[in-house]
Amino acid sequence: MHMFADAMDGLMQDATRQLGQVRRRARGWLALIHVLRFIAAMVLVVLLLGVLDWALNLPGWLRLVIGLLVVAECVYWLWTRLSGALRFNPSLSELALRAERMYPELTGVLASSVEFSAGTASSQGDAEPGHARALTDLALARARGLADAVDLSKLIDPTTAMKQLAVA
Repeated sequence: MHMFADAMDGLMQDATRQLGQVRRRARGWLALIHVLRFIAAMVLVVLLLGVLDWALNLPGWLRLVIGLLVVAECVYWLWTRLSGALRFNPSLSELALRAERMYPELTGVLASSVEFSAGTASSQGDAEPGHARALTDLALARARGLADAVDLSKLIDPTTAMKQLAVA
């Protein structure tokens, strides 16, 4: 029974590794979306300022002030948006719950198994009652069998980033 449990822990580590990859990929896509929005906004701002300067023939000092204000706003915008995107770090349980919503056959199995897996990894030295360990092993085995049948990378929908790229 103990060898079975070790094999299931290894298999659940694979599922949690996949969820971790999904989390990293989502963070990258989110950062990319913000960068693409920034580029699209900057193209628009440069065009509008160019037309404004052409129409009003602004003096040099006013162009400088406007340029400095635009640069300051760019730095602020990038700092707030990109730092938030790079700090994006949902828990593996949250990702597992999202997978359960997307794949109904995983409902009630994947998130609890991720929690069980994290719990068994943190309490390996503790003596766990035989029945509790057997139930944990059974839940992990069921989750792994179901998780193999689905593609967890589909949790990320890159269409928003692609639309932003098309706009930029």
